[in-house]
Amino acid sequence: MNQEQITKSSIKKHQRILNLPIALSFVFSISLGLLTACQSGEEIDIDIDYSKLESAPISEKPLVGVPSGTFEEYIKNGIRIRIDQNNLIYLTQAETTAGDQTITTSQFSGTNLYEQGVDEADRLKFDGEYLYLSEESYFPVSDSSGQTATRIMLTEPAQANAQEIARIPNSDNMASKGLYFVEDGEDKRLLRLSATEYAYAYESFVEEDWNWHSGKSEVIVFDVNEPSSPASLWKIEFEGNLEGSRRIGNKLYLVSRFVPGIDGLNYNPQSDKEKRENELLIQTTPLSDLLPHYQLNNGAINLLVEAEDCLVAEDIESTHGYADIITLTSINLSDMKLESSICLNTNVHGIYSSPENIYLGASGDVSWFDWDSEEATTIHKFALTNNGVEYRASGQLEGSLGWADPSMRMSEYQDDLRVVTSEWKNGQPTHKLSILREMEGELSLRSQLPNDQAPEAIGKPGEDIFAVRFVEDKAYIVTYERMDPLYQLDLSNPDAPRILSELEMPGFSRYLHPISEGWLIGMGQHVVDNQFAGFKVELYDLRDPSDPQVKDTQIIGSNGSWSEVLWDMKAFSSVSFTPDSMQIAIPVHSYSESDGWVDTSLHLFVLDGLESGEIGMQSQGVMLNASSQDLEYELHWGRARSLLHQDAVYYLQGNQLKASLQDDFHNVIGPF
Repeated sequence: MNQEQITKSSIKKHQRILNLPIALSFVFSISLGLLTACQSGEEIDIDIDYSKLESAPISEKPLVGVPSGTFEEYIKNGIRIRIDQNNLIYLTQAETTAGDQTITTSQFSGTNLYEQGVDEADRLKFDGEYLYLSEESYFPVSDSSGQTATRIMLTEPAQANAQEIARIPNSDNMASKGLYFVEDGEDKRLLRLSATEYAYAYESFVEEDWNWHSGKSEVIVFDVNEPSSPASLWKIEFEGNLEGSRRIGNKLYLVSRFVPGIDGLNYNPQSDKEKRENELLIQTTPLSDLLPHYQLNNGAINLLVEAEDCLVAEDIESTHGYADIITLTSINLSDMKLESSICLNTNVHGIYSSPENIYLGASGDVSWFDWDSEEATTIHKFALTNNGVEYRASGQLEGSLGWADPSMRMSEYQDDLRVVTSEWKNGQPTHKLSILREMEGELSLRSQLPNDQAPEAIGKPGEDIFAVRFVEDKAYIVTYERMDPLYQLDLSNPDAPRILSELEMPGFSRYLHPISEGWLIGMGQHVVDNQFAGFKVELYDLRDPSDPQVKDTQIIGSNGSWSEVLWDMKAFSSVSFTPDSMQIAIPVHSYSESDGWVDTSLHLFVLDGLESGEIGMQSQGVMLNASSQDLEYELHWGRARSLLHQDAVYYLQGNQLKASLQDDFHNVIGPF
């Protein structure tokens, strides 16, 4: 077997993954004798002892390129470790943090973003007249065929009405990863992102003879200048799971994870013979077969990255391995072309993007550090340039990015990166805020809190962090064990951060939303006698550090009540129709202790006094989606979104779209 034959087998494998027309009965199969013959008649050294191999640890060293052979062995060691340990690490869904407090008026709300200027994919987009929504397979769909689709709806807000004018079927066996609506001059474009889900199965559960299936992802650009007749303009398919995306101007940035697999590999070998066969397959598989491929407009298959595009920690050793390939890809939407891709072959836990840079965090065990610590976090910085993505620097911190929402613990402001980490020792957490600055290829520690001048701890003993929000030169942190301290941190002097105020109240907030200077909305759980006692919405006045206050609290339901906002900030909507007021909408699943589920509704509030700075919060009403009086259980129970228009409110719960007039929330129209 020569290299040409191996390459042809490799291409056929990637044709299958990318769904190109090939013989469906093709099976890659090869004998032990043929494998040995691949090496020009020479015997291959078969070492099936993987006991000295280890997953590459979190490193404090910068990322570097390495020779192709070194990189190939690093990848293959990662596959060997997978066989030996049955170990798969998932990438945390990307989020962004920061944002500003500028109040702008609008006729309708948009996707709730952390970082102004950094658009995020969402299942609901609106252009002022047409509403674009992506159905999901978890819930009943609007079409009798049962196939999910991207629906284009012509809205009539004055009548709280909507009508479907076009339906674009979603790709088979792929999950929606959200939509973008882009206006480029006079052209209107709709971007649909999709991806298969992770799957792990033994051969007895799958038709193919390859495992650790990484699936594929796709981005399709539609021309929606005539929304009733959307036309596909451009498509990219690539191997790997789409973990996150951002749009900044005319650039789309994708973060994906590719898990390489080898046809015929036995992921549960029992005998030495099976292990030797595995090792021979690993040794004879070309590197090109272990890298992600892509395809434009059903054309030729190409490598998304090559070995020279991939970065590893500077201190990797010959016994280290890590198979997963994280790829950062830049797409120019004006030119409709793949601009650049860069490969990061290391663990990633948390993604944050500012308008200028993308940061990838990684937390893990690091017993070899000179610190008295069991965990550390490494953060890698990539600049978003005119020509694509460029690696800049790395930095290290004690502790981890936490058990939930790791991306919300990072924020860039005036060229500094602010990071909140937590370190657990003997069951007790210590929380730190660190400020990093890029200097000579490193993210160097500029300052930290607590410090000698400001030694006060963030959080009481035993309290974990439940929410973090950065707003310009302030940081807000909620910790919780029995009470809910809300800390306000002053970061205006990046060389001397300090705790500005502390506010305690029962319960905790999981999501914080800035309103204006010194004002926040918090959403979380009310707690009574250490028991959850309802979903709560609170208005915080933090203008006077010596006297922080809870200005208003609204409690909905009792024990068991919850909202998607607690883990998905895009479920929250807000808009200012006038400079003095803001309307907010929050979906809530209300429960009672005696009867269980009561209803699923959109709760609307108005905040007024924004111009004077004396803000108040009042409930405007409730828009009902479903109630226990009509249903035994809710069919459209999750992934809620809302669109606030000056004339009407559109409410998407599951796949069900309803609407009401702004002055009549009780009269719910739909579903459409």
